[in-house]
Amino acid sequence: MDIKEIEHAIEAILFAAGDPVSIDRIADVLEIEAETIERIAQNLMDSYSFDQRGIRIVRLENTLQMCSSPTYAEKIRAVLETRRAARLS
Repeated sequence: MDIKEIEHAIEAILFAAGDPVSIDRIADVLEIEAETIERIAQNLMDSYSFDQRGIRIVRLENTLQMCSSPTYAEKIRAVLETRRAARLS
């Protein structure tokens, strides 16, 4: 796999999982060293931050998780509250 394919795979795994995923598990599945996963994930984190993207990858101990950018927290909250209110009516 080239670096772009690894980036795309990491993004897809984290997006689909929703919950934190162990770096070692990602490395095992992609058959790549954990250090390589860490380095590529850090590059993605830096890129998302620099580009001020709406998503982030965060590291929690030895796991990675995709989440929304805190910049958009109020807009996300408003959308989710509107959806919740519509279901309750």
